[in-house]
Amino acid sequence: MADRLDISQRKKDHLALCAGDNVGFRDKTSLLEQVELVHDALPEFHLDDVDPSVELWASASRRPSSSPR
Repeated sequence: MADRLDISQRKKDHLALCAGDNVGFRDKTSLLEQVELVHDALPEFHLDDVDPSVELWASASRRPSSSPR
């Protein structure tokens, strides 16, 4: 019976501590603020060097089509 009273008192103490004191994270973070992403997509390509033409089922197109036929 004494163990149950000890557990009950510990639970009450824990709840009082959580309710009354500052026990949470100071700053919850994912550390992404430490990361700097540098945009440098395809730096060695020039737009004039890119050929967007496609060949699909022996039919050539100058550019890919996103609309259904």
